[in-house]
Order: sequence, then structure tokens, then C-alpha cells
Amino acid sequence: MIPVIEVQKGESLAVRRTVYIPMRKSTDYVSPQPTFSAATALISTDGAAVTATSNAIAAVTNSVGFAKLELALTEIADVGVRLITVNQSGAFGQLIVRVVLWDPYTAGAMTDRQLRQKRGGGG
Repeated sequence: MIPVIEVQKGESLAVRRTVYIPMRKSTDYVSPQPTFSAATALISTDGAAVTATSNAIAAVTNSVGFAKLELALTEIADVGVRLITVNQSGAFGQLIVRVVLWDPYTAGAMTDRQLRQKRGGGG
């Protein structure tokens, strides 16, 4: 299963644009890959052809099998779905990022009506 996270469109805080990608061994796609080098990830926006991300991935210190990637503002400038893929020698990882209009960090405090309004579903 590919993890799915939400990032707010145009998020200005880098920490909220940083995503964490589970890295697995490319031999079985299950076992965590303990080491990998910095690499450029690929990003597909709403199913379009893949392009290189603006920033490289980096290993998460003291966390086996995870890479982190700070998405650039241009990569979250529009609402939609992004598929992030890292495929390097011995390591593979994927993550789905939903770029949304609302702030996922505060949306939990909203009522159902407020969420529907943010999503364009009326009141």
C-alpha cells in the first residue's frame, strides 16, 4: 500500500512541505532499506509524465528505511495529486501527496459543514 498524505496548496512553511517516504529493498519491496544515498525523486502531477523533483531526498537520521523530501513551492502550487517515486540501486519508495485547499494541520478542528465549504461542497 502506498501512503497518502495531504499538503496545503502553497504551504509556506518548509517543515509542512517535507514528506517522508518509506524506502524498501528493491529485491522484495517489503524489507526496509537501511541505507541509500541522496537522490533525485520523480514526481508525477495528476498522472502526467514524471519529472525530477526540485530537491533531492535525504535519509532520515536514526530512522531505518525512511527518506525525506522537501517539496518546492512550485510542486504544490496547484490542487491535485502527486505521485512521488524514488528508485535507485537497491532502494525503492513511493508516496502519494494530495495538494488540498485546506490546512490539514487545523482541518481536524473544523466542523463537517466548514470542511464541505472549503472543499466547494456548499453548506
